[in-house]
Amino acid sequence: MNNKITKVTSPNVNHNSCFIDIAKTSQTALVISFFESQLHDTNPAIYSQEFLCSYGVAGAIKRNSIIVASACNTIVGACRYYRKKNGDVSLYQFAIREEYRGQRLLFRMLSMLGTVSVNSKCPIDIEFNDYYKKTGWIFEKVAGAYNNWVLEIKMD
Repeated sequence: MNNKITKVTSPNVNHNSCFIDIAKTSQTALVISFFESQLHDTNPAIYSQEFLCSYGVAGAIKRNSIIVASACNTIVGACRYYRKKNGDVSLYQFAIREEYRGQRLLFRMLSMLGTVSVNSKCPIDIEFNDYYKKTGWIFEKVAGAYNNWVLEIKMD
């Protein structure tokens, strides 16, 4: 199991640097505001009101379980995850500002976790499953009303 977390600087869509790091407690209000601006309960991928709960986001930041991507001192992407006892990671929620999509920003954020298997679930009957297919996730199984997806991240 690799628990090493590394800071990543990568080019973004505007060819400026995009700084990726674990969210700091001093960023709590900014991260909550970012998720509130990007995640809405009208989106079918938001299958639980927990995704919209600011207390959950604040708690995850305290546990060092949110990674943020910033450009020009603005959060442009964030993901909330939980590391399982076996070392795998469950991706709980993520959001990327529209103009930064298509740049593999989620993959770059998750790469901070080192070599790891990342698990995510998505309601079976929504188009967002196409995102997982297009971005290299492997369909694992159907579990109840959800498709389970796995992304293997391998670091050198």
